Order: sequence, then C-alpha cells, then structure tokens
Amino acid sequence: MISVVIKECAPYFSDDTICDAWNTLNVADDFRQCESKWIKAIGMIKMRVDEKSLVSLLCQVVDQHLYTVASDVSNVIGGMDLDKIDKELVDQLGSSLKSNSDELLKYNFSAGVFGCVEKRCGFSILSEEQVGHLSTVERGCYLDNKSPACNAETACIDELRRQFDSNNRSDFHAGFSIRPSSLLCRSLDDVPSESFNASLAGVLEHCLKGLPTYQGSPCSAGEAMSVLNKFVCCCVRDGKALPVGWTDLISELPDEWPEDPVFREPISMDSCAWSVRCLALKVATGFATDIEFLTFGIKFDALTAPGQRAFLEVLEQLIVCNAICDQYRGVVSAICSSVMLSEDSAVRELLLDSVAAGYRRWEASSFSDLAFQSLHDVSPNVAFKLVRLCKEGKFDDATLEQKLLGELSSDSNWFVRWHVAND
Repeated sequence: MISVVIKECAPYFSDDTICDAWNTLNVADDFRQCESKWIKAIGMIKMRVDEKSLVSLLCQVVDQHLYTVASDVSNVIGGMDLDKIDKELVDQLGSSLKSNSDELLKYNFSAGVFGCVEKRCGFSILSEEQVGHLSTVERGCYLDNKSPACNAETACIDELRRQFDSNNRSDFHAGFSIRPSSLLCRSLDDVPSESFNASLAGVLEHCLKGLPTYQGSPCSAGEAMSVLNKFVCCCVRDGKALPVGWTDLISELPDEWPEDPVFREPISMDSCAWSVRCLALKVATGFATDIEFLTFGIKFDALTAPGQRAFLEVLEQLIVCNAICDQYRGVVSAICSSVMLSEDSAVRELLLDSVAAGYRRWEASSFSDLAFQSLHDVSPNVAFKLVRLCKEGKFDDATLEQKLLGELSSDSNWFVRWHVAND
C-alpha cells in the first residue's frame, strides 16, 4: 500500500514529503514481498532524491535480486540522466550490473539500458557471448546506444517482417513484446536516409502484397499497417511518388477484414481499426474521399477502442499531408471537440497530436481553444503530452506555445512543472 500511494501521489508531494517517502522506500527489507510496486515507486521519485543514495539502493536491488522482473529496474535506470550523475556513481552502478548481468538478462533487463550505462562508464558490461544471444531488436538497441553506426532501425525493419510472416497462419497468432512500429514511425518523422527508406519500402511492399490473403488476425497485421499509414502519408507530405505498383496494391486492399476472430492482443488492432487504417490509405492515395474518412470521427463513440486510437493516429497524419481539404476544417475541429470529452485519458492524450496539427495547418482559434481546454485535464499524461508538443514546436506558433507553457508551469503536478522548466 505504501508503494502504491507513493507511486500515484508522488507528483503532488512537497519536497519534505518526498524526503520522508524516500526514507521509507530506502528500507529494502520492508518491501521484499512487493518488489515490482516498490521499484515503480522508486522510479517515480528518483529525480527528486540524492543521487548517491539512489545509486546505492539500485545496486542493492541488483546485487540481492530484489525484483520480480528486471525490466522494472531497467526502466528506472533508463529514465536517469546518467550524463549528469557523478562518474564514480555510474561506475559503481555499472560494476553491479556487470556482476549480475546473466541474472538480469534472464529476467528481461533492457539491453538498451546496458548499452547506455556502458557508454557512460566506459567499460563493457555484457560479454560478446551475451550480446550474441540477444534478439535482433535487443542487440540493435544495445549497439545503438554504444555506436551510432549500429542503430536499431535496421533491426526493427527486420523484426517488422518477421512478425508479419510469423503470424500469417490461421492456427497461430503470437503476441510480441517488441513493437517495431513505434521506432520506425518516429524515424519517418525525422529525415531518414535513402537506405532506410529503401529497406523499409521493401518490407512494406512484401506486407502489402500479403495483406489481401493474410491468414492471421487483424491485430497480427497491426504493426505493418501502422507503419504503412505513416510511410504513405510521409510520401504524400513530401511530394514523393510511392514505389511503383503501390497504388494498385492499396486499391486492392479489402475495406473490411473478412473474419473477426477472438484477439490475443485486442488493443493492437481489430477489424474496426483495419477499416479505419485501410480507408486512410485509400484517402491518401486518392481512392477515397476525405469526408468518407471523417465519417468515422462523426461516429467516434461507436468505434471500438482500437478503432478510436487508429482514427486519431491517422487523422493527424492526413492533416499533415494535406489529404483533408480546407473546407472540412470545421468538421475536423468539431470532431476534436467531441473527442475531448472522452472518458479515456489515452484517447484525449492522442487527440492532442491532431489538435496541434490542425492549428499548424489552419491557425484556427478553435484548435488553440482545445489546447487551452486540455490544460485542465484530470490526467497528468495529457499535460505531459501538451508540454512535449509545445517544447517541440508542434503548434508552429511560439507565442501560443509560450502561453501554454506559462499555464503549465503552475500545474499542481511536480513532474509537469519540472518538464516545463527543464526539458
């Protein structure tokens, strides 16, 4: 109970209360029966405690195996700014990780975090044999943090195809712990290299050709569809032609998934999300109209949870690539205003991407009003998202972004205020 209370309430604690909370969490013997909740509580207040004390406790956690899953520990370390921590403390942490590396890997400690610590402390934590046994993506994340020449993008492209092909069976639908779509979509937002684009296009073409006769469930094809939506919209946005033959392949995609089985990972994608994503592809390539797609937003409450998330994700992409015409600006604004009333905070958080894109595209006050409305959201995650969008200049209006950050700087949540001041 102590761990849960600290984890949930820490953003609203005063400095004195944080000190008391840390003194409580620092007694490892009191938390041996609830390691996971305890470590997550430590993660919530790690930025507000003495670094020496924090590293000492983390070393104790690692050396005494005080965790249920090691990924809890790697999440805490991965969220620390190691460059700002005394080198001797990082060396101490690295030595502890090295001595217990086999056990940590067994319980899913992030290889990427091993790489981060190695980069800072300057000595190897994992042996060549251990690295050789990592999965393709984990090895890519590990090497990416050590050497820019070895990045995780190529590994994620390979993983995207592996997952797609592995699930192309009617009798088998595997759930994967790694979602390559997240990193690949972020990479497309940057300025990807020609080799990256070519490699990704090759895998996506393979997926496009296989989708009409895919034997897996919609959620099994969810990763490929997420990246397809992003890739096509980026091509349209940048005025680049799609690879030869893609428009025909997209036009042949079925509007509805032929069968809607019981899903192993329903949050990923279902038949409703398939219809949303498929129609978005056809809008971007001229095979369907923008108002057809916006109809999904008008009946947003009737969509499934995966369908709602898919709609918001591709709505932002279609706005950015000008696939939604100016005359429907008011329709988009009305849809955003309605979705802002959703009880699902994850939906409201995702909506902000479309709000920022709408303001950047049309500079309409209706979108800035929605941004100011979100300042008062009950979920701190929505405020975090707004901070990130403002810091990244996603509204493309420095005056508006400074006004929003000014309001956020007095938020009751300590972490919101910290990110406003320090990000």
